[in-house]
Amino acid sequence: MTQILDPMSSAVQEAERPNFIYGQIEASAAFIQFLNKKKIVWTEHDDPKERRTEVTFVVNPIEETGMTSLFTRSAICSNRGEWADIVWPSLRDDCGIKELRTANGKFAKIEVVKTGRKYTNRSGEEVENTTFKFLSLYDNQAACAAAYVADGGKPRTNTAQADDPVGAIDMTRNADNAEREISKQFLPSLVKGAGGNREQLAIMLSSMAPLNKYFTVDSPEVIALMAA
Repeated sequence: MTQILDPMSSAVQEAERPNFIYGQIEASAAFIQFLNKKKIVWTEHDDPKERRTEVTFVVNPIEETGMTSLFTRSAICSNRGEWADIVWPSLRDDCGIKELRTANGKFAKIEVVKTGRKYTNRSGEEVENTTFKFLSLYDNQAACAAAYVADGGKPRTNTAQADDPVGAIDMTRNADNAEREISKQFLPSLVKGAGGNREQLAIMLSSMAPLNKYFTVDSPEVIALMAA
C-alpha cells in the first residue's frame, strides 16, 4: 500500500512535536497476539502461550498548551524493554502509582523519550521509536495548568470569547512582572472551574504556585471574574 505524504499535515506535526506534554491520560490494556507478524486480539479460545499484554496511553493536551493533537503510545509488556525499563518505572517510582488503572483519568507531565529501538515506517524510512516517561501526576486540570506555567509555559488559549462573560474580562498584560502576568491568564479558567463556589476557588488559588504569590480570592481581577 502506497503511503501518501501530506506536507500540510507534516507542517502541523512538526510544529506540535513536544519534548514535554501536559495533559489528561486515558490508559487501557488488552490481550493481543501476533499471527504472521500481524497483531490481533487474543481470546480465551486461543493458545495461552501466544498471549501478550499491550498497554496503550492516549494523552489529550490541556488547552493552555495550545496543542490540538492527541498523543498515543503503546507498549508490549514484558520484563524488559520500554514498558519495564521506562514507562512503568516512571509511573511507579516517580509518580507513586501502584496499580495501572489508577493512572487513568489523571493529568500528567510527560516527557517523550527515545527507547533505543528503530523501525521502518510506512514511508520506508528508518525512525527511532519513542515512548512516554511520566514525570508528575495531577488530580485536576487546574493543577496541571499551574505546573505548566511554573515550568515556564505560556497560555496559548484565547480567553476573550464574545459569548463568554468570564472570558470577556480584560486579562491582557499591563505590568512589568512577567510571571504575574502569565499567571493571570489562567484566572478565567480557574474561576469557571470553581463554578461560582468562592470557597473552592480560594482553595484552588492558595494551592497553586506561582498563582498564589500574586492572587487570592479577594484580588480585584478575581473579583471581576466572579462578578461576570
